[in-house]
Amino acid sequence: MQFRDTRHRLIQQVAWSAPGRALTRFWLGLKRRLDYVALNYSLHTPTNGELWLISCLPSKPVVLDVGFNDGRFTDELLTARPEAQVIAFDPSRGAQAAYGGRFAEDARVKFVNVALSSTTGTAKFHDYGNMSSSLAARSEQLGGEVASYSVPVRTLDDYAQEQQLVRIDFLKIDAEGFDLHVLEGASRLLDEQAIDVFMFEYADGWISSRRFLQEASAYLSSKPYTLYRLYNGFLSPFTYETRHENFSLGCMFVGVAKKHYARALITVKNVPF
Repeated sequence: MQFRDTRHRLIQQVAWSAPGRALTRFWLGLKRRLDYVALNYSLHTPTNGELWLISCLPSKPVVLDVGFNDGRFTDELLTARPEAQVIAFDPSRGAQAAYGGRFAEDARVKFVNVALSSTTGTAKFHDYGNMSSSLAARSEQLGGEVASYSVPVRTLDDYAQEQQLVRIDFLKIDAEGFDLHVLEGASRLLDEQAIDVFMFEYADGWISSRRFLQEASAYLSSKPYTLYRLYNGFLSPFTYETRHENFSLGCMFVGVAKKHYARALITVKNVPF
């Protein structure tokens, strides 16, 4: 114990010195770069594995794009899988305009101007005019809201039943902190393994919705899916620990239906971090 205390004091004295502060800044910068690039705590689509995951889909997939935003993901998907059928969900006015400008004449894309969550009804949508718009107010948005307005809210289970949608190859969720709500609203589909693969974003939007990764892990543990962290070129099996509750570093998680695993062309590696 005494040795540990002495060691900690020595490290503090070195770190708080002028050379130590410079070394600490260098190390923290290097660590952040390693986290972002090597450990894939990154939302940078070209290099974080999202495009690789799209390449694992069948040639004519049925894809749900929840959080359509400006349509970038759908565009990338159709580039890689030209015969895909996409149902895009987004309650924002900007997303509706983006769909009209990019895909209104494209029979492969259907746009549904609603929010998906765990319940049905209406809710106030906070529009910041950027990718952070959400059903939850975002206190860190320095520019403030562009607008707020009431939007219809549905569950994916209800929508799928109404539309007789029985099979989904890929469910992409980027709901700015409401990702778990979307999965909770797809409970029946998940129980039936009607969704082959899903992907959701875990980032600072979860703070505003007051949800935690632990809740997602617990919820999905009762579903017939295996949960993974997404890397560029492979998936790594995920086991929850409290250290994973890091909102400052965004990352992507992927669930694969157990009965469809053999059909999913997915590479799996263990990452011991």
